[in-house]
Amino acid sequence: MRDIEVRCHGGISIISAFAQRFGASVSIGLEMGVRFSGAVQFPGGSIETEKTLGFLLKKYPGSTIPGITIESDIPQGQGLKSSSAFTLALVVGFTAINGMNISELETLRLAAEASIANGTSITGAFDDLCSSYYGGVCLTDNASMDLLKRYDSPTGLVLIAYNPEKYRITGSMDISTLRKYSESFSPLKDLVMNGYPLAASLINGHLIGEITGMNTDVIGYFREKGASYVSQSGKGPAVFAVFHRKRDLDDAVRYFPTGTGFRCISTGFTNEGIRVSDK
Repeated sequence: MRDIEVRCHGGISIISAFAQRFGASVSIGLEMGVRFSGAVQFPGGSIETEKTLGFLLKKYPGSTIPGITIESDIPQGQGLKSSSAFTLALVVGFTAINGMNISELETLRLAAEASIANGTSITGAFDDLCSSYYGGVCLTDNASMDLLKRYDSPTGLVLIAYNPEKYRITGSMDISTLRKYSESFSPLKDLVMNGYPLAASLINGHLIGEITGMNTDVIGYFREKGASYVSQSGKGPAVFAVFHRKRDLDDAVRYFPTGTGFRCISTGFTNEGIRVSDK
């Protein structure tokens, strides 16, 4: 049996699908790599790994269970799509190592089902899975699990601030309150369709932040330092800032207030999709 590696990226929310059926996400340079090697009786790992493999084995009885090793640059529980990257990589690796020939759409829908089954998503996060799979900006109908539009990422340098001691797990969120705001999210689809994903992400982050809370001090600091767009990524609590001049980003990192518990990561948008290679 061949050993393989699957690599894919995290992302930033453009439209969170908690409130209505449409979702959108843009891929960023933070990466996850998952290696699959040999066959094992029990792979161990997290509860999410066990649930994902259990779901796949129920779908495909008698399949090989590979040994799994995960390395990731994506902070967990911050709204940066680590769970979607993880689930997608597991599904793609599992189907590849078992020699299954399924289409891209079938793969993405399978990963969306797995995201619900393993408890990392409420809606299936089809938008996040698509941006991780294809790269760039992806707009989706999360109810029908269809990709409506995909185009290249916007330009700009990305700075992310997150506190590793504070996180939000999507599967534990009460989305009933968000659904009361569904009408407020409606205009965002047209913004993304017309090529304004960052404007949509700014509105999206602030709408959700009104309910989940957001760090206004960090947002205000990045604005002062010249960021063009600053908001929370989806449910957060990570804050992202988009700069168009590297010296402004460097300045924001250099003088970032100490003692806040936040860490900064410099990255960028990416149009690179998922990669599967032999190891």
